[in-house]
Amino acid sequence: MFKMVFLQFLYDLSDRDIEEQCTWNMLFKCFLGLSAEELPPDHTVLCRFRQHLGAGGFQRLFNQVVEQARAQGLVSDRLHIIDATHMTAKVDLFRLKKEHQDGNDDDHYVDRNSPDPDTRFDRKTPKKGFYGYKSHVVQDADSEFFVQVLTTPGTV
Repeated sequence: MFKMVFLQFLYDLSDRDIEEQCTWNMLFKCFLGLSAEELPPDHTVLCRFRQHLGAGGFQRLFNQVVEQARAQGLVSDRLHIIDATHMTAKVDLFRLKKEHQDGNDDDHYVDRNSPDPDTRFDRKTPKKGFYGYKSHVVQDADSEFFVQVLTTPGTV
């Protein structure tokens, strides 16, 4: 299940799309350890897996992968590079603004009515804004392996 979620994130696929890819794409099947005739888990099982695991569960899995990489000597911890980048949320802002036609100049209408309540507006430059998150990463300089990741609202 974790491998399916990993592929889903890597290729930016929906639950139904990842199920289809894992059914027909032999590279995906091989990565998952499925035989050519074997079917992957249903997309609803994948959704329940993510909900059951939650953010804390994904953090624990990430930490285990980093510890295994350290134990194998893949991460040296000699020098770390720290950076942050913005990630745009998949929210239909046009629809939210269109719904907000009552004339009230409420700056927080989108934040309160967004389907993704953790996102926020921020600016990369005075003319270029975004609505989403910031991903803060710590990378091992020698292996280029991410050893720590924190995702925050865009204003952080």
